[in-house]
Amino acid sequence: MEVELPLPLTEAVVAKALAELSQGAATALESCLECYRSKRMSSADLLSFASSTSIHSASLAAVCRRCLTLNCPPLDEAISLRLGGRDDDVSWYLIQ
Repeated sequence: MEVELPLPLTEAVVAKALAELSQGAATALESCLECYRSKRMSSADLLSFASSTSIHSASLAAVCRRCLTLNCPPLDEAISLRLGGRDDDVSWYLIQ
């Protein structure tokens, strides 16, 4: 069973980001995704890493910018909104 990515990440955004990032950054993102999917990395840590690499990826930057433009909590604040204190229950919302 495929593990869903935490919002605002989607498979399409990640695929575009992997094509845009340098080889080293793309490998690091792939490693983080693998750790997340195998439950060795929290969604908060994955989102934090994705946010930190958004300066090198137009796709990740657009997702971060959209979240801020629509008055979603900034990524660093949003990843701290957890239900029940569990890393795998991150509360995200995007205004469509």
